[in-house]
Amino acid sequence: MINKNMAAALLLLGALGSSVQARSLTAIKQDGTLHIGTSGDMPPFSYTVDGINTGLEVDLLSMVAADLGLKVDFTVVPVDGALTSFTTRNVDVVVGGLGITSTRENKVDFTQPYMCLGMSVVSRDPAIQTRFDLENKSIGVLSGSTIQGFVAKLPFPKKTVVLATTTDVIFAVATGKVDASLAYATMAPVMAKLYPKAGVHFGPVQWSVPVGAMVAQNDASLRLALNRGLNKVMNDGRYAQLSSKYLGSDARCKATTP
Repeated sequence: MINKNMAAALLLLGALGSSVQARSLTAIKQDGTLHIGTSGDMPPFSYTVDGINTGLEVDLLSMVAADLGLKVDFTVVPVDGALTSFTTRNVDVVVGGLGITSTRENKVDFTQPYMCLGMSVVSRDPAIQTRFDLENKSIGVLSGSTIQGFVAKLPFPKKTVVLATTTDVIFAVATGKVDASLAYATMAPVMAKLYPKAGVHFGPVQWSVPVGAMVAQNDASLRLALNRGLNKVMNDGRYAQLSSKYLGSDARCKATTP
């Protein structure tokens, strides 16, 4: 039999549990603000300049939110905390070059992909061109990223160096602290701008990754609304302008290109 103290404790736990559920579209509209989580250091997709959030995904989600009659608010969310950010940081959606994978989809949902990005090996050594050249090399990976899991499965000896931020990974490659990493090929101009004397090069594209915005699984209303908004932006010319501005080309997956 449950005593009064235990009953009170159970009620408190229940209240705490309900307070951290991701918000429905109705609740978001009542608040008037879409809370977006971003790592803030994934150029050209989501990053900060003088404290201001910018990037293709920042502008894209801001447009979608505006079409829904919502303001936007950005919160820094580390990639390795993205899966739990809906309950721990009270965000509604997370962006930042997040690849859509079956492993992630077991825990969260994604919008439809709005980019398909080629993944390349990045190194200062011109002999390191593909993933097969990473044997016995030190490889910098972002904690919690899909690359971390991919490198762990490479069937040969290597040294994996797990780093906390994208900036840390870029710096480690540019300064030779690691032999290589893997990154979206579209980040090459950013690397050249940040470290023009480092001699960092991107190898040929190894595979393509669909990218979308991450949302919680508990309510499909937000995901469906974001998808409708994305379809509008991607078909009225605004997406093409954004993609050209930040990437120099149209990054849509071929199947979604009108």
